[in-house]
Amino acid sequence: RLDNILQIDSVSNSTDVVYQTIINTGYEDIVSKINNAQQQGVYAQNDIKTNIQEIERVAVLSKVIAQGEEIDQDLTEMLVDCAIYHKCAVKKGKNSRQAAVKSAETIDQMLSGKYSEEQLAMMKAVVEYQGVNADSGKFKRICAKYNIPEDKIELAQKLSDCLRDAIELNKTREANPNSKSNQCIYTTETAKNTITFAEFLNRRYESLPMDLYRISVSQEL
Repeated sequence: RLDNILQIDSVSNSTDVVYQTIINTGYEDIVSKINNAQQQGVYAQNDIKTNIQEIERVAVLSKVIAQGEEIDQDLTEMLVDCAIYHKCAVKKGKNSRQAAVKSAETIDQMLSGKYSEEQLAMMKAVVEYQGVNADSGKFKRICAKYNIPEDKIELAQKLSDCLRDAIELNKTREANPNSKSNQCIYTTETAKNTITFAEFLNRRYESLPMDLYRISVSQEL
């Protein structure tokens, strides 16, 4: 819950709040999905090492933002899957737009049996949009590419904003003052109020190897 996240104001209480928030995101399900994607070779096409911790954090932060923005369950599920597959085609020498397009294609390949054609189109637009600078005109052109109905563009834009905010929150590092986030870069109100949580979450991931972090969270579960 967002009101719990906003309680993070000291090291003494932040650990409990972070763990409880992660539990509320369905952390085990997120980890299971990422493990499955790895087993299916989704990230194998990357020719630079994919940081699985980063993908986990973006997925968790996406879920936190979705909950704070009161996005319904079906759209939240779509958003989390977008987060899991948003960075699965990173290539040396390729620009971010090309990587985002390839990642969008992977969503089509991996999730075609789970979602409708309309939902898949929205998700591909959400992922591809992460490869360009935020611009409503660019987003509408991407939506047109995937034939997204006019009445669904606003929903797709909302998911895109949530994912972009989650990606930005993942970059926060309290230990490095030069990289502290500015609220102005976020679109959603939830993200603006979640910076401290994201900083602490990132520090927890950085302080432990991923497997040990997963064990520590699982013990809380």
